[in-house]
Amino acid sequence: MKHTIMAPLTPIQVAPAIVLRISGDVTPISKFFSATPKHRVATFCRYQSERNPLITDDILLTYFKAPNSYTGEDVLEISFHGNPLIVNTAMADFADNGVRLADRGEFTQRAFINGKLTLAQSEGVNALIHSHTAAGVHAAANTLHGGLDAIFSHVRSSLVELLAKLEAAIDFSEELYELDSSHSVEPIVKALTDLLANYHQAQRALHGVKVVIAGAPNAGKSTLFNILLSQDRAIVSDEAGTTRDTLSEQAHSGGVTFALTDTAGVRETSSQSEAAGVKRAVSAIESADLLLIIIDLSTPLSSDSGALLHNTVARERIIIGNKSDMPKVAEVDTDVQISSKALIGIEELKDLITAKVQKLLPAQIELSLTSESQRLDCETALHELKTIQAEDLPLDLQAYHIRAALRSLDSLQGSDITEETLTKLFSSFCIGK
Repeated sequence: MKHTIMAPLTPIQVAPAIVLRISGDVTPISKFFSATPKHRVATFCRYQSERNPLITDDILLTYFKAPNSYTGEDVLEISFHGNPLIVNTAMADFADNGVRLADRGEFTQRAFINGKLTLAQSEGVNALIHSHTAAGVHAAANTLHGGLDAIFSHVRSSLVELLAKLEAAIDFSEELYELDSSHSVEPIVKALTDLLANYHQAQRALHGVKVVIAGAPNAGKSTLFNILLSQDRAIVSDEAGTTRDTLSEQAHSGGVTFALTDTAGVRETSSQSEAAGVKRAVSAIESADLLLIIIDLSTPLSSDSGALLHNTVARERIIIGNKSDMPKVAEVDTDVQISSKALIGIEELKDLITAKVQKLLPAQIELSLTSESQRLDCETALHELKTIQAEDLPLDLQAYHIRAALRSLDSLQGSDITEETLTKLFSSFCIGK
């Protein structure tokens, strides 16, 4: 029997109200309330603690009876006055009566297990919560409402129909059954190709444009990182090579949000810890949507900085000349010159970043794959179908590739997903969702 679970839907801090969600058998905790709630009716009543008789509160109970609830189980949402002492006491009372704290995403995981949501819809819930743009919210909402499932189901039914025809042709002789599998998979290939084509654009819409600050050691990357965040997030030092890891935060400029990453200075080094930081910096640079390449104008251009400029010439980037308040030594074409110490040119740089980020963000996406696992399964299915198109294969091998494509689609829809994979997937969700 599954445990009854609970989690706060709002932060447990002083506020007008704090809401607690409970899913499972709520009978053992009904004794704490002065009234019995009705399905989908908000009930005003009183909570009385057993642990501390001095703790009582006027609350609002909203009850959803199984299976007509988010999780498919009995669900109770309790609105307390926003005093953490009251809510913590209530949670202790409920824990004494067999209710445990929910894991991350466990409510949505139960919704999936109980057939209330598909796997794609479940991931759509997470995408909807974490989307950083209006286009991302729109695409995630369409996924939550079944848009991706409609495509997956159509593709799967088309492949099942084609597989049946192939097997009939194999069993009853090719002479009696003409079949052009290459032509038959063409609309399916197009549907999957279209989904994959906007994946990276969709990721920008959902998670924000990845903006990475890159440059040689001591060029002023961490100082600029702190300025763009308006907080002292990264350690700043005159000693070269101080940054040994990547730091990422959400930043805002001109009404747009983007994911800003500070990196270690890129250079050859004999230090193991610094080399690990450089390796992570290179990885961040490779995955960036927009690079902020910062050059120290007060020193000659190093070979490492020269290589970075050369290797990123085809990338979306802004070349920033730093330390403009000092005598210029480096000869390099820049998009903007700043002094992060004297705060010169910062507003101009922010305007450039805003313009670049807005250019990289999609105006609208109707539907998109929302996760890397979906992308990999979709690519695998597409590869199997393109093999049929590209090669003159006997019917039994065509059937083999279609079965492989179907297995990838089944993985997309979660029909053979393991408990371990489920736990990993939902661990990225919020507690309480």
